[in-house]
Order: sequence, then C-alpha cells, then structure tokens
Amino acid sequence: MMRPGHIRLLLLLFYAAISSNAWLTTTHHSGLQRSRNSEISAHIQDERYPRGEVIGSSGKIGSFILNSINSPVVPIVEESNNHQYPQCQPAAATPRGVSPGCLSPGNTPLYACIPSSAIRTVWEATVPHRRKDLVFLCNCIPSRHLNFDSSIDFTICILHFGVSHASVDDKGTASSLQPLPILNTSPQSPPTVVYGRHATTLAEVLKRDGISVEIASSAQHLQIVAAKKLAWSSLFWLLCHDSNEPMTVKEVWECKSKQIHELVEEMLPALNRLASEPWTKYDDTELPKTSTKLSRLVRCKKLSTTLCLLHVNERWKNYS
Repeated sequence: MMRPGHIRLLLLLFYAAISSNAWLTTTHHSGLQRSRNSEISAHIQDERYPRGEVIGSSGKIGSFILNSINSPVVPIVEESNNHQYPQCQPAAATPRGVSPGCLSPGNTPLYACIPSSAIRTVWEATVPHRRKDLVFLCNCIPSRHLNFDSSIDFTICILHFGVSHASVDDKGTASSLQPLPILNTSPQSPPTVVYGRHATTLAEVLKRDGISVEIASSAQHLQIVAAKKLAWSSLFWLLCHDSNEPMTVKEVWECKSKQIHELVEEMLPALNRLASEPWTKYDDTELPKTSTKLSRLVRCKKLSTTLCLLHVNERWKNYS
C-alpha cells in the first residue's frame, strides 16, 4: 500500500512529465516554423521563380498554365541538395500552406487557377503587398465574386478554352500520376478575354499555345463577356440534357434552334441587368451606357450566333 507522500511524489512526477512534453512539443513546432519562415525568406531573397507562381497547379487549368510556362525547362536533380522547390523552373507551383507571393519577386503574376468560390480565400491568404499581382483564371461573375473591395487592382481572365488530362496511354494502360494537360480549343471559339495589370503577360502565355485572346478595354467590358458566357453555359447545359439521351452542343443547335432563340429572348432582361452591374470604382466613368451597349451586343440573333460557336462535343465537355 502506497503512502500519501509517495502518491504526491508520483503525481508531481506525472505533471512534470506532461509539462516537459508540452514544452518540448512547443519548442519543436516553433523550431519547425522558424525553419519554414527562414526557408521562405531564402526563396524571396533568391527570387528563384522569376515568372511568378501558379496557385491550383494540380487542376486542369493550373497544370496547363504551369506546363506552358515551364515546358522549355528540364528540372535539374541535385543529389547533394534534394530541395523540394526546383531551382531551375521559371514559375513555381505554390504548395499548400505557403502564402501565395512568397516564392516569386514582386510584380510577377500569381496565376490563381481556382473555383470562383475560392477567390476570397486565396486573396486573403496572399501576401498583402502581392495581392495586386493575382491573376484569376476561373469561371466567375466579377460583380458577384470580386465585389469585396472596389479598389482591388488584379487581373481577371474569362476562359473560352478547355483542358483535359490524358488518363491512359496508347496501349490503354494507366498513364503517369501527373499526365500532361491537353488543350482543347478551336479557331471558331470566342476569344479568351483578359483584363487587368498582367493582361498582356497572360495573353502572351496563352497565344503561344494557339489560344485566341482579347484584352478587354474596360472592367465593364469584362463583366459583359462573363455574363454572356454564363448565358451560353446555362442554355446549353439545360438543352443538352432536355431529352432522354444527352445531346451534343452541335446537335442542340441543329435540332432546337427555335428553343434557343426563345430562351435568349426570355433571359435577355436579366442578362442586361447582370452585365450592367459595376465591380470596380472605375466602372461609372468607363462605360456610362452599359445597358444600351449590351443590348447591341447580345441581340437575339447575334447572341445565338456567339453561343453556338463552341459546338464540338469533346471541346464542350472541357469548356468550363
């Protein structure tokens, strides 16, 4: 039978062990954090990624952008220093847990290839002085997804091309875990529209792969393009699945032309309102008669023509 003094001594030793373990754990994590911060600081000083960063590089669009920028470069394997950040690539694939903007010099693009629902999260996670370098490549409506700060100065891209991944090789066997992205576009596709600080840089990247690109003249111009794309997507997603068997976009256009025109006329008032919504502090002076201009842009016949341009089934599958 243990005496009270022995019990008290045992408890003291137990609490001391817990405290010591907690202190060691805290010290360990602090050391790891200092090491991580030091590592990131070294990257900032080295400026080892002179052409920016790609956020969401594991996705289809992100992998395409990263591969397009880095494809001429063959990574060098350093046996003596197997660093997790390759030192020879022009652009970085921003890893999870690292704030966008840490791995590249200022005034270089931060390509955010993300869902529109993640725009605010990525903006908040980005190093504050680098937020102006964000380039959002995603399906978004600027007035709805970018309205949290009217003074924000970043770049937006409304995509009119698709990207797919090769999942099997020519023999029908599984390919590598990270297959190269395959671009799906056509000379008939509407141009991908870009607006903002890094519009010219992004346009050069896309044009090298044969993508038609237009640099928007104003923020409101981009809003109109985004509204038209939303109308296109909504119309054909609806009509492609309006039968027992799914139809291709080309088949819908050939078989349901009258329905398309009727739906366009029905949605035109709402589309006008959406395209007229401002999303930057400059909108009031850039395009004072947006509604009138949009009506001219999206009259039923012209919009219907625009909406049917991407008509090949395989391209439509990867359109968005």
